[in-house]
Parts: sequence; structure tokens; C-alpha cells
Amino acid sequence: MTIENDTPTRRRARRPTEAAARLTRLRKRNTDQQEAQREAERRIETALTAYVDADVSITAVEQDRDDKVAGLERQLEQVRTAAQAKIEQIRQQQALAVWHISDAGRTLEQIAELLEVSHKDARQLLSVGRTAAASDAATAPGRRGKPANDTAPADPPSPAEQQPSQGAGGSVEQRELGGVDGHQNPPDARLVPTVADSGGQGT
Repeated sequence: MTIENDTPTRRRARRPTEAAARLTRLRKRNTDQQEAQREAERRIETALTAYVDADVSITAVEQDRDDKVAGLERQLEQVRTAAQAKIEQIRQQQALAVWHISDAGRTLEQIAELLEVSHKDARQLLSVGRTAAASDAATAPGRRGKPANDTAPADPPSPAEQQPSQGAGGSVEQRELGGVDGHQNPPDARLVPTVADSGGQGT
């Protein structure tokens, strides 16, 4: 009988013990979860810091890149400008050489065929060469004012082209001037000597 009476009492004593143990387990689980959550927050905070630092670094690298590219572009433009100026100078010398060929007597067609270029290019080269030759002639000592031609020298004009044709009565201009003078100033009859007859006597 004593054993049977003690059994319910022991059961009532175990209930608070089990509840306390369970509560302890739950609290520990909650603590573990909170610690895991805090650890996750720390990792997130660290990741956010790394992200922002990387973003700042990217901006700095891009700025450095843009500055260097701008400097290189300026250098490239300077190189292009210098090269273009040198090319223009060489082309002027080339055009001057073409002008010398023309000045030696070659025609435009002959120059184009000789240099294997189109008539348009040959004409343009001659134009540039003429300007260069005129500039050289104007600045060279003892050659100021000497004209320069950009085409082959033309054949000298014929005598018929140099002056008007003349007949028995002189040139056209002379006849016209004589006629005008004759109308404006007719000869005075008193100044014309009398022609003696072949049979008359001399004075």
C-alpha cells in the first residue's frame, strides 16, 4: 500500500522537472537561433561594407581610366595634327614637282598619263604647285615678281596674231586714224604747191 501511495506523488514531482527542462531547451534553442541571426547580421554588415568599398574603388578606377584616356586622346590628336601638317608640306613639294614637269613643256594630258593619275588630280596638283611656285618666286632673292605658270607653256603667237594685217594703205587702224584726221583737218589749198606743166617754164 505504501508503494502505491508514493507513485502519484513522484509523478507530480516529475512534471515540474520536465517542464523546466523543456523550457531550458527552448530557451537554448532560441538563444542559438538569436546567435545565428546575429552572426548572419554581422556577415551581412561585413558584406555591405565590402560592397560599398568596392563601389567606391570602381568609381576611382573609372575616373583614373577616363583621365588617362583623355590624356591619350589629346596626345593622339597632337600626333594626328603634326602628321597632317607634315603630309600637307610633302604634298606641296609633290605638287611643286608636278608644276616643274609642266613648266618643262608637258601638257596636262601627258602629265596625267605619266604620273598615272586622273586629269582632275593632275589639274589639282598643278594648281597647288603653281601657288607654291609663286610663293617661292616671291620670297626668293632676285626673283621677286617673277610669274609662275601652272600649265605647259603655250606656243608663241604667230606674227598674224601679234599685229593686225596691213595692206597697201597701211594698217586698218592707220587708215581709220588717217580718215578721221582727214575729216577733222582738211588740207589747206593754199599750202598745196602748184604742179607745173611739162611744157611750161620754170620760175
